[in-house]
Amino acid sequence: MPRVSTIAHLAALAIPCLWAAFYLLPPLDGDVAAILDYAVRMVAGERLYVDLFDVNPPLIFWLNLPPAWLADRLALDPAVVFVACVLALQGASLALCRRPAAALRELGHPLARAALPLIGLSVLVMLPRHNFGQREHLMVAFALPYLTLAALRLEGGRPSAAAAAWRGGFAAIGFLIKPYFLLVPLAIETRLLARLGWRAWLGRPEPWLIGGLGLVYLAAALVFCPSYFTEILPLVQRYYLTPSPLLGVERVFGDPERWIPLVATLPVIGYGLVSRRPALQVAALFTLAAAGSALIQGKGWTYHLLPLFQGCALTASLAAAAALAVIVERAPPSRQHARLAVAAAFGVLIAGFTLENPPWRDPLDYRTSFAGQLEPLIERDAHGEPVLWLTDAIYPKYPTMLYGRVQPASRFMELWLIDGLYRAGATGRPGMRQPAQMSDDERRLFDSVGHSLERTRPALVLVAPAAAELGLPKGKFDYLTYFLRHPSFAREWRHYREVAVIDGTRVYRRLDTAPRGASGTRPTAGGPPGAR
Repeated sequence: MPRVSTIAHLAALAIPCLWAAFYLLPPLDGDVAAILDYAVRMVAGERLYVDLFDVNPPLIFWLNLPPAWLADRLALDPAVVFVACVLALQGASLALCRRPAAALRELGHPLARAALPLIGLSVLVMLPRHNFGQREHLMVAFALPYLTLAALRLEGGRPSAAAAAWRGGFAAIGFLIKPYFLLVPLAIETRLLARLGWRAWLGRPEPWLIGGLGLVYLAAALVFCPSYFTEILPLVQRYYLTPSPLLGVERVFGDPERWIPLVATLPVIGYGLVSRRPALQVAALFTLAAAGSALIQGKGWTYHLLPLFQGCALTASLAAAAALAVIVERAPPSRQHARLAVAAAFGVLIAGFTLENPPWRDPLDYRTSFAGQLEPLIERDAHGEPVLWLTDAIYPKYPTMLYGRVQPASRFMELWLIDGLYRAGATGRPGMRQPAQMSDDERRLFDSVGHSLERTRPALVLVAPAAAELGLPKGKFDYLTYFLRHPSFAREWRHYREVAVIDGTRVYRRLDTAPRGASGTRPTAGGPPGAR
């Protein structure tokens, strides 16, 4: 029996490991690829928020610098090195969870002990799918050891100061990636304060480290990235934030696929909040904080909901393990029987999830996807050259630009600012403004992109259908028409001709740039362009 239970347990663990291997294949998520590409360009000497414009705070770009630097030094694919680093982070997270989890009496039953590695791998490796490497995914990995330690403290455990400091500092990195993530330690620390009292709470290193590292990060950002505060944040406040809380709720939970998991888990979350099971309490608090983070961001993008789904899965799994432990409490199984039972149960669940959402689906579909069709054209005609892409969406610009090994000609990751500048009001969206009527914000964007064509002379220019991206009737707004009103852009545009149309995106090649392969054609493909 020991040998059978070990083999069964290893077989169940092998399925998440198989998932991990598929993440090494293209494609990376668009946002993940865009941030990594910015880090690659930073390694090459470009300056964040000066040469590179984006709304994200600097920490996520700094976290991408090590894989970008390694890829540059070892002449490896940055995407592969990045995925390997993220997988290493998942392993470090689970390793840091092991000791405090082992000390929890709540998880002392053989069934719970056998289930923990499978729960951890499922939550960190399998659930993210195409959101692998997203900021939310990284936050959860950084946070798990801190959450496990918080459960141990709620149970009355007293971990060493060094162990607490390591896990508190580790978690601080994840919580500081986005300010919204600070809802998680706020919820957990409030519960710990109520349980421990002021004196014991203040004697812990975790809150001091999270707060102290937050101040250090703020100081570093002010010193090294002052443009983020003087240029980016004002634009974010004026044009990027969700204008209405109700609109944010509709975007986040308007789709049943988004609110059904939360509603289905609400009874378990409610039980966790009032139960005497510390791990379940912490998982429930994390889930509620994750829901709050998604609602405050208010965009409704799937990766914003990833921590919520991971929290629901974690809470439900811990509740199920606790229920099974109670059921067999009078006749507890041996360690070998427990491992075999858990391996069988999780093996069926994980295998079913894999068959429903196979990890090989995205790599197989990539070549026929919108981005996959654009990548060979871009790599053939512009490898190592600048490319100007006029689009309001991250996808398919990324990961195409990263995999195509080309240089973006514009400092803007995408043209989200145009969407904000032409935001719909009570009378609809305003018409295209003349240059003399533009605000200072719009004029800076107009001039920056307008001069980029003459300054960089990109080998290719791609123009996305703005009508689809901005929700405007066809013909009401066109990026090319918009920027051709700039004298510098118009003067340089005579060197370009249209060579392809793919899913509505027009591709223009510079006349004095010889293509690497055959001359361009006009392929067409079905399916709408993706959005961020």
